[in-house]
Formats: sequence, C-alpha cells, structure tokens
Amino acid sequence: MFLLFLSTVLSPTIITAQDYRFEHITSEDGLSQNTVLCIFQDSEGFLWFGTFDGLNRYDGFGFKVYKTDQNDSTSIVGQGFYAIVEDKNKDLWIASLGEGLNRYSRSLDKFKRYRKEDRSSNSLISNRVRALLYDSKERLWIGTEEGLCRYDFETDRFIDYTQIIPFHKYERSEYITSMAEDSSGFIWLGTWNGLIKYNPRNNSSEFYFNIPDDERSLEGNFVNALFVDKTGRLWIGTSEGLNKYSESENNFIRYNNPYTEQSADKTIRAITEDNDNNLWIATNINGLYKFDKSSKKFTHYHYQHNNPHSLNSNNVYSLCKDNEGIIWIGTNGGGVNKLDFKKSRFRFLTLPENEKSGGNPVMIYSILEDNRGYLWIGTYGNGVYRLNPSHKSYVKFVHNANDANSLMDNRIRTIYQDREGDIWISTDLGVSKYNPGKNNFINYTTPFLSSYLAFSISQINTGEILFATYSGGLNIYDKGKNRLTIFRHDPKVTNSIASDNLWTAFQDSQGRIWVGTDESGLDLFDYKNKTFRHFKHNPDDSTSISDNKVLSLFEDSRGRLWAATVQGINLIITDANGNISFKSYTKKDGLPDNNIQSVLEDSEGNLWISTNKGISKFNPYKNTFINFDRSNGLPSNEYYVRSAAKIKSTGDFIFGGNKGMVMFNPEEIVIDTIPPKVVLTDFELFNSPVKIGDEIDGDIILPKHISFLREINLSYKQNVFTIEFAAMKFSAPDKNSYAYKMEGLDKDWNYIGNRNYAVFSRIPPGKYTFHVKAANSFGYWNEEGVSINIIIHPPFYQTLWFRLAGALFLLIAIVASYRIKINSVRKRQNELESLIKEKTLLNEKLLQEINERKEIEKELLIAKEKAESSEKLKSEFLAQMSHEIRSPINTILNFVDLIRDSVDTGNDETLKESFDSIDKAGDRIVRTIDLILNMSELQTGSYEAKYKNINLSNLLEELSLEFEHKANKKNLDFILNVKDPDLTIYADEYSVTQIIVNLTDNAIKYTFSGKIEITAFRNDNKDVTLKISDTGIGISKEYLPYLFSAFSQEQRGYTRQFEGNGLGLALVKRYCEMNNADISVESEKGVGTTFTIVFRNKN
Repeated sequence: MFLLFLSTVLSPTIITAQDYRFEHITSEDGLSQNTVLCIFQDSEGFLWFGTFDGLNRYDGFGFKVYKTDQNDSTSIVGQGFYAIVEDKNKDLWIASLGEGLNRYSRSLDKFKRYRKEDRSSNSLISNRVRALLYDSKERLWIGTEEGLCRYDFETDRFIDYTQIIPFHKYERSEYITSMAEDSSGFIWLGTWNGLIKYNPRNNSSEFYFNIPDDERSLEGNFVNALFVDKTGRLWIGTSEGLNKYSESENNFIRYNNPYTEQSADKTIRAITEDNDNNLWIATNINGLYKFDKSSKKFTHYHYQHNNPHSLNSNNVYSLCKDNEGIIWIGTNGGGVNKLDFKKSRFRFLTLPENEKSGGNPVMIYSILEDNRGYLWIGTYGNGVYRLNPSHKSYVKFVHNANDANSLMDNRIRTIYQDREGDIWISTDLGVSKYNPGKNNFINYTTPFLSSYLAFSISQINTGEILFATYSGGLNIYDKGKNRLTIFRHDPKVTNSIASDNLWTAFQDSQGRIWVGTDESGLDLFDYKNKTFRHFKHNPDDSTSISDNKVLSLFEDSRGRLWAATVQGINLIITDANGNISFKSYTKKDGLPDNNIQSVLEDSEGNLWISTNKGISKFNPYKNTFINFDRSNGLPSNEYYVRSAAKIKSTGDFIFGGNKGMVMFNPEEIVIDTIPPKVVLTDFELFNSPVKIGDEIDGDIILPKHISFLREINLSYKQNVFTIEFAAMKFSAPDKNSYAYKMEGLDKDWNYIGNRNYAVFSRIPPGKYTFHVKAANSFGYWNEEGVSINIIIHPPFYQTLWFRLAGALFLLIAIVASYRIKINSVRKRQNELESLIKEKTLLNEKLLQEINERKEIEKELLIAKEKAESSEKLKSEFLAQMSHEIRSPINTILNFVDLIRDSVDTGNDETLKESFDSIDKAGDRIVRTIDLILNMSELQTGSYEAKYKNINLSNLLEELSLEFEHKANKKNLDFILNVKDPDLTIYADEYSVTQIIVNLTDNAIKYTFSGKIEITAFRNDNKDVTLKISDTGIGISKEYLPYLFSAFSQEQRGYTRQFEGNGLGLALVKRYCEMNNADISVESEKGVGTTFTIVFRNKN
C-alpha cells in the first residue's frame, strides 16, 4: 500500500503512518486495577478481565467489579486472577493465585469457593491455581503450582493427577503455567520445566525439554504460553521465544524474532490468532508482536511516548480475540489495550508539528497528487511539503522574506496543477506558480489580481485559469497573453456575478462554468456572452439549492455535478429543456453534518464526503449514507474544504483536517452488517439496584439474574422501575443504538439512541411484556432482541375476588333493605285497608240516612282522601327508603369504627388499607342513595324548588373551604377566581349548591397533579357564567355525547380505575335545566376538563 510505502521510505520525522491504532481502557474508565492478568469472553458476549485487585465484567458501557468481601461467603475470593473458563452450564471458573478456585453462577450472581483441604483427598490439590482448561469432553482441568487435577461435576470433587503424570521425575515440572487441548484430544501442559503431552484416554504422558545443540528440541524450558491455531497446530511460547510443534516429526520448529535477539528477556506471556491467521504474541518486556505465518516475519508494536495511539505498556500479560475479531491486550500498568482492525484501516498520517503551534498537529488545507506522482501537502502556517516517494525524499517550501522567488506566504489555501504541469498555490497573500523545470515561483498578487485571497483555482478548456477570489470576484487569467479579466458584482446589472465573495469556480464536462459564492448562491457563467445566471435557496421551493453558501463543486464519473454547501450536498439536475433544479441531501437523509467540505468518488461510484463531523459514504443509487467518525477509527471528525486527493496508483483516499491527514482505501473499509446480541444487565426499583434474592416488601423480586428470568412480579406499590441492557458489540459501543417497547403500554418502539436503560413510572397494575432491540454502529438492527414479562399486581381491594365480595355484600344489603321496605309497605297497606273497611261500613250507615246529593258529595270526598293518601304513601316510601337503606350502612360503618379502635393495626399497612377501603365503600353507597333519591324527586315532580335571589359570590366563598381542604389532601392547587363580590342569580339555592359540589368533587377526584380552578363572572348581557376547570385525566371525544345520560360512564382508559354510578352529571344537567341554566363541557384526554354553566338573566 502507498501509505505503508511512505512510512518506510520517508524519514519518520517527516511523515508517519500508523497502520494500527490502540485504544486504552484503564482504571480511569472504571477498571479495578491496571494490571490485567487474563481476559475472557463468555457465551453471552461479556468480556471479563482478571486483575490483582478484582474481577471485572465489561459490557461496553462500563464495568461491574467483583472483589472479596470478608462478610460474604458468596463473594469471590482472591486478588490475582490468572485464568477464566466457562462450562456448559454457563458458570465461570476463575483461577486465583493463593486462594484456590472460584465458581461463578451467572444466574445467581454468586460465587462458590474451592480450596485445598488438608484432611481431604477430594479437595483442590493447591490454592495456587495458574491455568484452567475446559476441554471438548466437557472436563475441567486445573493447573496449579503443585500439579494437575480435574473437577468431577457429578460429585463436586477433585481428582488428583499428580500420581498419574510423573511430575516428581523432573524438578519444577509440576509448576503448571498454561494448558491447551489439540485437535487429537491430547492435553498439553506448559510448566516451569518443559512441556508435557498428556493422553487422557490411556493416562500416558510424554515430557519435552530443551536439548542443547538440538535445534529441533524445545527452545527454552520455561513454557509460559500455549495456543492451538485454526489449523490445529500447537504454538509454544517460552522464555526464549516462539516454537511450533511438528506432530508428524514429534519435534519443534523455532522462529527467531530479530527484534528480541539482543533482549535480556525474551519471555512470551500469551499467544492468540487474528481473523487473517496472523499470530499475536505478548511478551514480558518487549511489547507486542504480529507473526505472519506465511512470510515468517515479525512486526513489532510497542509503547511510543509521542504517539497516543500506540501500545501504552511494553509489559503484555494476556491476549484475547473476541467474537468481532478485536484483539484485547492485558498489560502491566496500562490496563487494557484494544486493537480493532476495522478501525485501523483508517491510517493516520502526520507531518512535522509546527513549532509555533504548541505541539499541535499541522492543519492540512490542501492535498494534490501531481502528474509525476509527487504528493503536495498545503498547511496553514507551515508552508508546503512536496513528498517524492520514489527518491525517498521531501522538499519543504516556505516563504523567505529575502527571496522574491520563494513561496508567497506560509498560509496555504489550495493547490492546483494545470494541464501544462504548472503548480498553482494560493496563499493568504496571493498566488504562487511553481515551475517544475526552473524550480522557482512566480508570484501574483494585487493589484494584478483583484484580491489577495483565492479560495479555488482551476483551468477551463480554453487553457485559461479561473481564480475564485474572496472580495475580488472571478478572475480569468490567460497565460499566453498574460492578461487578466475580472468579473465583479454590479447591483445595477441583474446578470452580473451574484457576489464578489467566491468559494469555488469549476468547468464541468459539458463546458459549463459554475461559480459558488459565499452568500449569494450558485452562478452559471455564460462564457460567450459574459453573463451570469443565478440560483439561490428558496425556502418555499424544495427543488432549489439547499443554501446560498457554496463551498465546492464535484463532478462524478457519470457526469453528475454536485454542489457542496453548509446545508448539505446538492445534485444539480438539468432536464431536456435546459431547466436546472437541485436535489439536496442533508442530516435528515443520513449525513452526519450539513457542512460539506470535500468529495471523492470510489471505483463503485460511491461518494465519500468529508464534513465537520466525520466522513460519510454515500451510495447515490440507493440514496443511503454510512457515516464514520472517531469511534470508527478516524483521527479527527473535522476536515477542510477541498482538502482531499485520490492516489491514482493505489486508489487510496487522503483527507486533510485539523489533526493532520487520514488515508484509507475505500475498498478495504468493512461495513459490519452483523447486528449485536442484546442482553438484560440490571433491574432497579426507585433508582436503587435490586440484588438477586433480596426480599423487598415481603417478596423476592429477582430470584435469578434478570437475563435468566422470563418474568418479574411486582406489587402495585413497586411501579417505578428501571431496566438496563447492553449490546454485545465492542467496536464502537458508544454508537450502538437501542429501542424498547413495553407491550401493553406502548404502541410503537421508543428509539433512545445509545442510552442503555428504560425508566417506567406509575405503571398501572396489569400484565406487560418489555422488548428491547439493538443496532450496531452502522445501524444494523437485531430485530429479535430480548424480552421479559412484567406483571404488576393490583391491591387486594382491586382484585376480582374482592370486587365480587363487595358486589355480593351490596346486593345482600339492597335486597335486605328492599324486603324490609316491602314488608313495611304491606303492613301499612293492611292497616289502611282495615281502616277503609271500617270507614266504609260507617259511611254505608250514613248514606242510608242522607239523600242522593249527600251520597255524591261523600263519594267525591272519599276519592279526594284516596288521592291524598296515595301521594302521602309515595312521600313516605321515599323517606322510608332513605331511612331503611342508610340505617344498615351506618350501622356497618359504626361497627367498623369500633373494630378499628379495638384492633392495634400497628405497622400493618394492609389492615389499615382494608379499613380505609370499607369507609370509602360505605361513603360511596350513601352518596349513591342520595343521588337516586334526588333523581326520583325530580322525576316524580315531588321536589319543591325555592327560587330566590342568590349571591353566587358568597356561596362559592363558603364552599371553597371544603374544596380547598380536599384538594390539598391530593397536593393539588385550588384557585377561586371571583372578582365581582355581587354576582346575583335568581335560582334554587339547594340545586345550585349541588351543581357546584358535584362538578368540583369530580374535578378533584380525577386530577392527580396540577390545579382545580373555579371562575365566575358576569357577561355583557348580564348573564352569569360559572367555570369549573381541572388538569385531570380528561374525557375522550367519543364519550362526550353520552356524558349527561343517567348511569353512563366511560368504559375505557384511566377513568375506569375509579368507582362511579353515572348519576352525578345527569342530576347536574336536570338541576341546570330547572334553574334556566345552560351547561357545556370542553375536555382533552390527558390534559383536563372545563364545565361551563351560564345562568340566564332573570329578575
């Protein structure tokens, strides 16, 4: 690759290329300690780091640290954790140096400890465990400093192999440092004294040692690392270097590392393999090596004090390749280093730092590859670098005040090569033309040019040079005639150039000359007629250009012209009739930023667009964007206008920005299309983590870790909770995206970006299912995600059995009252019938003594008495009904008060709620009876209204004390807004009072936060208007037509959470009609309700 070529042939002080960039995760990021002894990725995708001070679980967001707790026997034991494996039950086994072995149950989030017991032959053989192996036969092998043992899962015991393998024959061979299983099922043991090959099928073993003068023997007896690669070959890391076991020859091949030949310590600590079959080798003091198995070459990576992206420690202890192919590197003192090869495909190029810049990288304003293959790099403040890869040299051009033929200025704006080979360099003080043959500069500035500053230089098909200047308009230079033509804006001429402040000028393949201005849009220049056609942004026209600041123009391989603006990129469309329109692409379409800087095209027709927030790959056929920023490996997110070049020989792209240059081959940029696995990680109640097995309010919320549960049961009091989750993608974890939906509550997905938790508050009782899905940094979603059922149980008085019991009790009470009333009525009827019979006999005797006329009068009198008796009977029935039903209810409530006074409820909240529930139920029954009686009086016409002049202001003032008390109990604001102290209405006082009380009680009842407001005022027509408003749950539009119907209630939504009979508003309606008042309602679901009553003027 061209980049690698530069890095080798040029002085590293001139230009450097970093082919791999290491990211660092240390104790500052939450790691418990910066010496990482082992690294492991489990089957769920979590990464585990063993240190000298705790075990760390990493999910991409942060760490969960496990340390020894002397008061908790289920905590991990030990400090130095050297190895981790996982068994088929998804339990983790963690080796501790000095404290034995730990078995971690993920489902219970607890540890079980195994230690050596002196009196037991079935215990661990040593507490100093250095290596673990879970083999293909599901056997767990434990390598200690005193030999080998195996754990028996069925008996929960350990089997000692120190007598089966003859460790005693060779001193220090029992000190096991590493283990591996090869493709034939042999178990290999690396020890302090040689290598052991053990056959578990027949318990045979073979020892391998270094034999002086035998180059086919093991190189070094201190074996510290074993690794079996994808092809089944065994690699051995010793104190003397790298070895490979030859199974066919039963000997070893040594690989000499030229970087460590003179090193005092060649010890290899760990080995792993990347996806390209290269070995990565961790050393004790020499950093990290990549070994290409094909070429047998080593590449060295080590700490560089001036490179923040280098390995941050040369003491490398552990290695692990994860599911994405990322190499995780555990160091001594440097924490974890992360090597993501996908990110490393973006290679960072830097020039010498400007001494005046305080050590900051040089800003790259322009890049050009000339026709000889030289690379010209224009900096802002540091002159121009010309790199010659062929001759392994560079030339730096800077301004020399004593040389008139030197560069005009060190602040470079753009570099361009014309067809004749001249190099044009625009600076802040004019333009310099470099003649390669003479190797000197000819400088152009004012007054020859109309401005010092030319942002863009290009050549048209006539051979003339276009200078797009700032404040000087368009300059066209004829080199042959040495003549300059200037076009400036003339406000009196409509077809003059739109502005003198220009950013770019460009001639397309059709011969059209386009000019981009700073604030006046895009111009099309008619070269023949010397006129300009203007195109400006029109907010009312979606086909106009997206902004009037046009920074650059680019023509792709298909002849399509693109205009880069500060509000997106625009495709310039010309129809058959010559009409021009624009199709714009902005952040809404997927761009990371609207400020477009430079555009390049790859071999597949994709556009690569640099912005102020990274680089975007645009597919113009599918109209899709894929964005890259620092999290994907870019050295910076900020790039400069037209600071980009495509290397012809390699196809590599270079983009310049505020932190040097980034170079990459677009064909090598891999888009990760594999969506991440998403895992539930934690559960909180009222912002406090819930521990597994903890009892809360008498219930165990999490019997297992949340990722092992199918459902969580909560009480109605536990309705504020948080669910945390994580996507198991570590390439750019901060760009993973999440979406969740609580089925039963949410209709649509909630897209929450990279936030990894969902909070729920005041969820009503019911059954729900929580779903969460995740996307990787390129937007590929795991639509399956993960889910868990959430069941919120209601209070006992809202359960079905309690409602049935209450309904049965009420039915019995009503039936009993009805029977009592019927019996009373029948008794009274019997008495009346007896009295009538007696009177009838007496009347018959009297009728015999008087004349015909008296008999008729008597009959009329009897009829009158019967009518009066019937009316009296009806009134007595209503009064008796009220008395007979109220009496048993009051008796029940009195008995409840007696029982409550005699029982010590203490802290028994359930018992207290039961008594309160009975009180509320009794009050509802009494109120219902009152409403029924009032409605009956209105229907039968027995209610006698007493109309008079009423001071509504005083009445509201009297009632407000009770209303304010009720509102304050629910933490509501109560507002009485009556400015006129003498609002007089002619009405029945009792019914008006009932209107106000019913509507205000309802407002308080259905409002949970906010305010209750009563307003009264006199209209211009002398009518009095009363408004009762709330900020409660509101009423649906579908229910409003039935609002004032008797026994009507809304059947869906939050209103069904409250008891009601539907009589109150029907009664209010009748009372309003009785008082010549109009009533209306305005309501919105979830916002509130306002009732308006207008009392018509009536003297």
